[in-house]
Amino acid sequence: MLTGDTMLVTVERRGLWQLPPGAGNPIPADTSDVAKTVAFPVWLGTPDRLLVTVRGAEEPTVGVYERATRRLTPLPSLAGSALGLSGSRVLYVNRAGTLSAADVDTTTWHVRGSPEVIVDDPVFTVGNIGVAAALAPTGTLVAVHGRRERELVLARRGGDSLLFPEAREFSGPRVAPDGRRIAMAIRQENGSGIWLFDRRAGTLAPLVVPPAVAPEWSADGQRVLFLRGYGQRAEIWSVPADNSGPPVPVDTTPEPVESVQLTPDGRTWIYRTSSTAPH
Repeated sequence: MLTGDTMLVTVERRGLWQLPPGAGNPIPADTSDVAKTVAFPVWLGTPDRLLVTVRGAEEPTVGVYERATRRLTPLPSLAGSALGLSGSRVLYVNRAGTLSAADVDTTTWHVRGSPEVIVDDPVFTVGNIGVAAALAPTGTLVAVHGRRERELVLARRGGDSLLFPEAREFSGPRVAPDGRRIAMAIRQENGSGIWLFDRRAGTLAPLVVPPAVAPEWSADGQRVLFLRGYGQRAEIWSVPADNSGPPVPVDTTPEPVESVQLTPDGRTWIYRTSSTAPH
C-alpha cells in the first residue's frame, strides 16, 4: 500500500480524477470537455506530466497533460495513439498500426518539422486499451504482432526482428528498466498469467500463475506489478522479478481497471478504468 501518496485516475469520458491519500472517493482533477477525451496515459519522466491520447470526433491525436497546471496540450498534427517519448521525439502509432516519430520542443510542446515514419509495416496492434507495445527508458521498443496467437518482435528502424520463435497469445509487453527482460501476459487454457522473457538468454519463463494481466515494472526493476480481477473490482499485486517470493496485494481499486502504471519515482499509481458510473 502506498500510504500518503496520490493516485491519478483516468475515467473514459469523465476526465482526469484523483484518489486522495489513504482512501476516499475520487475527486475531479480536470473534467473539462477536452480532458474527458483523454486515454492511454504514459508518464513523461516525472509524476506531473503525461503523454496522452486525445479522443475527438475524428481520428485520435497525441497530447500532453500537465498535472501541476491542469493543462492539456493537444498535438493535432500527430494523429494516432501515444506510445512514449525518446529524447525529444514523441513516438505514436496510427490506426493502421505503423510507428511514427516527431521531434518536439519539450518546453512548449511545439512540433518541429514533419513526423517521420519509423516502422512502416503494420506490426503494432491498437486496441481498446491502447497500443500493444511499450517503450523502455533505455529506448528499447517491444510490440505484440498479430491478433490472437501473436509474435513477439523488437521494432527498430529498418524493420522488426523476431524475439521468440513461437506464436502465443501475448499481451501487454513491458520492458524492464535494464532493457534485458520483458514482462508480459500470456493467455492459456486456464487463463492469463505473467511471464518473463530474457532477451540475453532467449528464455521465456512463468512468473505469476493465472489470473494475472497488465504487468508493469517498478522503477528499480526489482518487482513486477500486475492486475488480478481484470474488468471487475481489480486488485494491484506485486511480485519479485527474480521469483524469490510470492505475489502480494498492494492496493485495491474501486473501479473496473484495464491498465496500471507506476511513476518513475515509484511513489504514485496511475490506472485506467472503463467505468462511467457516478462516484
